[in-house]
Amino acid sequence: MLGNGFRNPFGGFVWDFDKASFRGEPTVAICLEATHGDKTFELEADETFKVHSSPIIFDDLRMGCRYDARVEIPNWNMPDFDDSSWDNAVIEKTQKGI
Repeated sequence: MLGNGFRNPFGGFVWDFDKASFRGEPTVAICLEATHGDKTFELEADETFKVHSSPIIFDDLRMGCRYDARVEIPNWNMPDFDDSSWDNAVIEKTQKGI
């Protein structure tokens, strides 16, 4: 799950944080490497990676979060889950200000 953290806080209008170049939607880079016996497997997220909004409908580092259990998706983390209605990930530019 991704959240706003320091990158996209609410209420930043006091010091013009709403205009800061580093602001943006939460993003993630995923690269997993696993070894089993003498074999190594790699998984890297690309446009085929599936995404969906979560039951966390609001989050902020200082103002907390709101969780709506009514929008939970049962068994979303099970191997046989059908994610065909989920969106594909979007490749984003590197974060600004980094």
